[in-house]
Parts: sequence; C-alpha cells; structure tokens
Amino acid sequence: MPLQNANRSLLSVGCHTRVPLGYFHSTSGEAPASDEAHDQVEWSKKEPDEPEKRISELRSLLRKYDKARKADRSWTANFRRGDVHNIATAARKLGQPSVLDDLASDVLEFVPNPRRYYLAEFLLTIHHCTMFQPSSVADLFRTLPYAYHSKISLDLATCIATAVLRADPPDQSALSSRLVTIICRGLDGSRQRRLSKLSIISLFSYVLDLTNAGQEQHALKMFQMLVDTQYIPPEAIRKADASSRDFRFIITSAVARSCLYWNFRSNAYSFVMPLMQNEAAPFDSPTVDLVTDVLHALLEFPTPEDLNHSSDLVRGLAYHPVGAFVSHALIQQFYDAALRQARPGIAARFYHLTRAPQVLSKHEYSPSSRRRLALAAQLHDFISLSAQHGFATHARILYERYSVGKHKRLVVGNPAMVIRLSSLYGSLIRRSTSESSTSDPDREQENVSDGERSSRRVQYEDGEDTPEEQDEGSSDERHLDDIIAFSNRVLQRYRETLEPIREASHEALNALARSYFLLGDVVTGFEAFQVILDRQEIPDMHDVSVALSVMAEHSCRAAVRMMRRMIVRNLVPDSVAFGAVIHFASVNKDVEVMVQLFELARLLGRQLTPKTMTSLIRASVVLSRQDHAALRENLRRSIAIIEANLDAPHLPTPNMGKFCANEALDAYDPVLAFRFWRLLVKSKTEWDDPEQRIQRASIARGIRHFWKKGYLVEDEAEAMLIELEE
Repeated sequence: MPLQNANRSLLSVGCHTRVPLGYFHSTSGEAPASDEAHDQVEWSKKEPDEPEKRISELRSLLRKYDKARKADRSWTANFRRGDVHNIATAARKLGQPSVLDDLASDVLEFVPNPRRYYLAEFLLTIHHCTMFQPSSVADLFRTLPYAYHSKISLDLATCIATAVLRADPPDQSALSSRLVTIICRGLDGSRQRRLSKLSIISLFSYVLDLTNAGQEQHALKMFQMLVDTQYIPPEAIRKADASSRDFRFIITSAVARSCLYWNFRSNAYSFVMPLMQNEAAPFDSPTVDLVTDVLHALLEFPTPEDLNHSSDLVRGLAYHPVGAFVSHALIQQFYDAALRQARPGIAARFYHLTRAPQVLSKHEYSPSSRRRLALAAQLHDFISLSAQHGFATHARILYERYSVGKHKRLVVGNPAMVIRLSSLYGSLIRRSTSESSTSDPDREQENVSDGERSSRRVQYEDGEDTPEEQDEGSSDERHLDDIIAFSNRVLQRYRETLEPIREASHEALNALARSYFLLGDVVTGFEAFQVILDRQEIPDMHDVSVALSVMAEHSCRAAVRMMRRMIVRNLVPDSVAFGAVIHFASVNKDVEVMVQLFELARLLGRQLTPKTMTSLIRASVVLSRQDHAALRENLRRSIAIIEANLDAPHLPTPNMGKFCANEALDAYDPVLAFRFWRLLVKSKTEWDDPEQRIQRASIARGIRHFWKKGYLVEDEAEAMLIELEE
C-alpha cells in the first residue's frame, strides 16, 4: 500500500527529544511488535540540532501528519508510542493544541485494543493533559479500563476531573465517580507526605466545582477525605458548621478557612470573591463574617497583592446592594499598610471608594486619622515640579517643611524628586562657582532650571525678599556653602532611606548615582554604580552619560580613560555619552581627544548623533586654521562624513555648507569650497540671497585663479563656473 508505506516514515522526522527507532510494522509484513517490546528500543544518540532547525523539523512533522490524516485517517491504526510522543511534543512546542485533539481522536477511533488503552493512558500522562479540549480529556479517560486507574497520579486525576466537569458529557456523574475514587485513593496514599500548594489548591477547587455542578454526593466524599487527611483542619469545619446555611456555603467556608490555615491568602480571596459577585446568592451575616476573616488575614502582614485583594473585598462588601459595614479598625489597618508599602496611589483610590454615594448612603468612613498619604504623594511631585521649573527657594522651603517627622520617608525617599533637586542645585553651585566676586549681588538663583540660566526674578506674594536676597550682605563663599550643604543634606537623607545600600533596588541606585554626578561628585557616584556592577546588573546608560559629562567638564582625558575602563568591563557607552565628551573636548580645543573618541566610536559601531557630528566637524576645522594643509585634510574628511550622512534628519545644514566653503577658500582650495557649496548651499538657500551671491563670486574667483595657474583643466573649470553662473 503506497500510502501506508509513505506514512510509515512520516513521523521519523527529527524531534528535539530523542526519537525511538522504528515507528510502524515493517514492510516485510511481519506482525507489529508489542508496545512493551517497543518501549525497549534504544533511543537515538543524536544530539539536538540548532533551535531553528528543530522548529522547522517539528513544523514539517505536523504538516505531514495533517496531510496524511486528510488523505486517509485509517493509517493511524498503526500508531505506536513513539509516534504519539513525537506528534504530541511537536504540537506542544509549537503551541498547536488542536493537533493534540486530532491525535486523541485518531487514537480512540482507529487504534485497536489493547493498544488503544495504552496510548490513551500515555496521552493523558505525558504532561499535555491541560492542552487538550476538556471533551478530548473526557473521551480519553472514558476509554480506559479500571485496570489502568492505578497508573493515574493524584495531580493528573484532579486535572482530568476538572476537565470532565468543564466538558459536561452525558455520563459526567459516572466519570466523576471513578475520578473521585482515584483521587481519594491518592489522598489516602499521601498521608506520609505533604502535598504541594498547587495540589492542595487544585483539590479545593475541584470540591467546589463538584458542589457548584450539583454533584453533592461526590463532593461530600472528597470533602470527607480532605478532612481525614487534615488538609481541611477541624477549626475550619467548626466555623462552617456554626454558620451552616446550605451545603454550598459550608464547602466554600471550609475551603476558604483552610486556605487561611495553610497561609494561602490569595487563594482564600479567590474562593470568597464569587460570594459577593453573585447578587442572587444570600448575603447575610455568615458571608460577611467569612469575608471579614479573609480581610483580617490579608491585612495582617500584607504583600502588595494582598493590599489589592483587600481593596477588592472592601469594595465588594460596601458596594453590594445589601451592603455591609467594615470596621473602622480594618479601614485604618488598610491605610497603615499602604503607608508601609509607600503606595499613596492605592490609598487615594481606596479613600475615593469609601466616599462614593452608594457607600455614604449606608456608612461613612473617615480618612486615615494619622496619615495623609495622598498629600504626601502630591508633595514630592509638587517639589519636583518646582525644581524642574527653576523655583529653587520654593522647592527648598517645601522640602525642609516636609522632610521631618514620622512620614518624612515619603518625601525624602522619592528618587525623581531627589534627581530634580540635585539637577537644580548642581546648576546653582556651578553658577556660583563660576561667577566672579564682583557679580551683581542681586542675582537670582530661583529661576535656574536643570542647567539653564534664567534672568527672571521670583516675586513673592507677600513682598518679602527671598532667603538669597536677605543674605545679600554675606560673602559669596557663605552663600555657596549654604547651597552645597543643602544639596548634600538632600542626598544624604535619600541615601539613608536606601540602607543597606547593597540591598537597594536597581532604580534607586541609579537615581543615587545620577544625583551625585549632577552635584559633581563623580567618585561617590561611581561607587553607587559599583554596587550595581557587583550584582552583575547593567547601569542605566543615561546616568552613565551624565557621569561622563560631569567628568569631561573637569577633564576630558579622565573621561576617556573612564570610557575605556567601562568598555573593558563590557559596559559600552552610548552615542549620547560619546557626544557629551566630544563636546567638552571641542570646548577645551583638545583635538587629540576628539580624534580618539571618533575612532573609538567607529570601532564600536556607535552612530554619533547629528548634533555631535556637527560639533565635531566645526571643532576640527576651527582648531586647524593655523595649518592650511591640516585644514584642507580636515575639510576633506568633513565632506566625506557629510556625504555619508545626507539622509540624517539634522545633518548637514546650509549653515554648515557656508561655513565649510568659507574655510576651504581660506585654505586656498576653491574646488573643495565649490563641492561644499553645491552639496549643501545651492538648492537650500535663496539664489539671490546677498550672502550666497558674495560666496559664489568668491568661489568663482578662486576657480578662475586655479584655471590660470593650470591646477584645473578648461572643461572642468568652465563646468563649475556655469553652475555658479559667474
């Protein structure tokens, strides 16, 4: 049979797992080997291929399987364990659960007994159970004889049982009876060891699912076994019995309280939340007591997730049509937990919840009596905003006012605010340092924002002078010492909130390092970075750029040495960092450093920003004006750079063309000047612009001079002059 022979090798396509040799009976017509003998076949020793090749092979395998089963599904009667394993593994790896359902259908429909039992049990036990449709799981389990039940583990039985309930087959009760028996036997056999949290929660969920499905007899049998094995403790039963109302509530209450006993708080929340979401369910005192018990447990030592769940439970109690009173002690406990976790946002949302009209119509909850978290959250944002816009005095007054007291951590420990203050006062320090002692004593410090100097004056509504104006009679040194002391105080208080430093978060350490850099303390800033590097983490490259910029402002060569050390440690500076150091090198007229950095950026494949390239070209040209040969060489390099970046958004510009053309004329190279003019100026400026007319005339004179001297041939010179229209 050609089709059968073709399909015989269908599944032998390499899989990432070791593949058994031989899949179907031989073409010689010999009887197929038994599955037991088949299991003993030696696994292939071939090592896995590359991931891309494996994926391609898996896809090819599934395509062939799909094509073959569309042609004639009857060939699947020859399936062996290895075939099923390879197809199932490929389907799982490629995320195609529908293939698993097709595979189950083929096994159940065409594979004869007893191999069908064997393969059905194999499909259920190779950890693909959860990827099947519930109906496929029910069909596979239904076909298993009772003799195979002993091979099903407790966790697998729970997974199958849940799928059977979801599939809702006609014989659901009969299948559930078999599965409950398997689960109870597994529970009885696990008395000597503790089940995992996942297993316990799965069992609890299944008991509730049975109850909700109306299979109370099966639910009671499982419930009793959970009690006998002490996974449901006696106190959970007693509290449930005391508030007994109906079977469903008793099971829910016992399961939820058992979760609290095992410290599965988030699972207890999941079990009780449906009681409030179902408006048809009774909402009486036992329900409120149960939810309140869960709420107490969540708020005892809450995690961020517990705090979110607590908010949901309070909302469920307060917003329910019947409504329920939540004690003020619990409300206060929630606010306290939000404070400890520094989460003013959730506290503000919680307060808004308690002030909703449908809640106020039944109960009125007061805000936190001792804490004002929303105000604290707004304070550090407002201080940051003040600093961002240059209002140094206002930001300082607010900081000094709210950086003391019990809740100072909410203000002094905010990284964004610390960076803003460090940026502002770093600018003030640099400005005060650079100004001469004869500067105007009425200079204003308030309106310097993030390194920019402002001439605006801050006017106080009450007409009083700023602290700086009140201090105008003091020396510049005293004024400088004051702002330095305040800056250090801000940074020191922030650092204290991070102790121990080595356990601080990555983001907090980045903020600390950047603040030191902004205040000019490069050494201490890199000490903070060292903590990040010691933990095998990568610092924020923006903060690295800030550090290198501060260092380059003092010493470009020291910044270059630092960059080289960073590269050795596999921490490659970005284009912004290169641009910052190149900028200060050009300011200091250090051509050697500029050349080194340009070459280093090229070797590392760093694409310099257009702004950096413009600065580099201008600096290289200006700094070589005294040597015409060097100037011409730099201009040739510049035009090569410009030609390579014609598509860049900012480079080149007509101004750059005019600048380079004039420099080329000064270097006695009118041909090079013409190239700059044609490339950057000709089509980008007004032809009759006086400045361009003068420049065209200058270039034309130079070309005629070169022509007369014999440096240019006649045709080339005339072509240039025609284009210049001179």
